[in-house]
Amino acid sequence: MFRKLWKHSSKAEIEDYLSVFRDKKKLTAALNYYRSNYKLLKKATKRQILGEINVATLFIWGEKDMAIGAVAVENGHKFMKNDYVFLKLDAGHWLIQTKYQEIKPALSEHLLKYNIPS
Repeated sequence: MFRKLWKHSSKAEIEDYLSVFRDKKKLTAALNYYRSNYKLLKKATKRQILGEINVATLFIWGEKDMAIGAVAVENGHKFMKNDYVFLKLDAGHWLIQTKYQEIKPALSEHLLKYNIPS
């Protein structure tokens, strides 16, 4: 299942990912990240759990992403109280593997503009 999910990754990347998930403690830790976020998302459907975000933000989204839906993307800007740049790509979830050449200039510009060490 993971191999199919990571079809845009190199064989070396896939083996690296799988080496982590073969270790039960590491797999549990990775799953706990999603479990924790799921609990937060359930709370968020009942009340607002985020405040204002006061840092310059570059949001890059693949419009075919199976994990981050359009509702979150379309409403997230409401919390951004600093510079906000949104880049929508014709892509899925694995943007670094599939759209690196489109992402790189946007990231570079953002890092340089805000003097963020890369």
